[in-house]
Amino acid sequence: MLKEIERISTRGKSILEKDFGLVYVTKKEVLENGKNPHPIFLIPKENPSIFSKIDSHSELENVKKEIGISYENFIDRFYDFFERVEKQLDKKTLESFEIIGNILRNRKKKLEKSLKKFEIENEWTVENMRVEFFYKVQKNLEDILSSTLTPIQNGIRENSSYEGIVTEMNTFLKELGVYTEKIEAGEKIEDYDIFEPESCEECKTGDVSKRDEIREVVSYPYLTNGDEDIPVLAGKVFVWQIQH
Repeated sequence: MLKEIERISTRGKSILEKDFGLVYVTKKEVLENGKNPHPIFLIPKENPSIFSKIDSHSELENVKKEIGISYENFIDRFYDFFERVEKQLDKKTLESFEIIGNILRNRKKKLEKSLKKFEIENEWTVENMRVEFFYKVQKNLEDILSSTLTPIQNGIRENSSYEGIVTEMNTFLKELGVYTEKIEAGEKIEDYDIFEPESCEECKTGDVSKRDEIREVVSYPYLTNGDEDIPVLAGKVFVWQIQH
């Protein structure tokens, strides 16, 4: 009988979510940090980097518009999702959503200013133009991610509503050809260029076999999918520190 009630309840929830756009928020017991981030932060390596499209001045202007529109759409989707779950959020989560929304809107102004002010120099080749423009945009993306990831990562351990924010952010990043590199605790770091090891008192060990081994992954590295996968934001990890 209980299984039948659960089946009907699950089916009803599915219909309401699919046909009426409703979102159900569930609270979770606060758990200790796991050794790896929530899998929802994984973005597959699918779309090519938007920066690889730049092969002329006119195409640069098109890419500028595309990035601006993509980010604006992301903010719109965020607020659409916020509106659908708002009545289910407790005070703490509601305030967190409002802060994240303010950050996203504030960064929109900065991104638009960066895109508008970027100009090419006469002696630049197409490759110079592409690289210089990437680093201009990368600073903005790094700022957006580093400003929002911590509250989202903390919140997602307690409340399922944050998963909706990550989904919308992943869509935006995917449109730019950004993906996350999956790595897990226990693996060895082979490329320190895409990781930012953090200090950790509990990471000290006398076991030399753990050299360069990850004790805990705080956040995945975000990279562009191109000829060279360049970091947009370095992944944060705790690495075992060998004591002699």
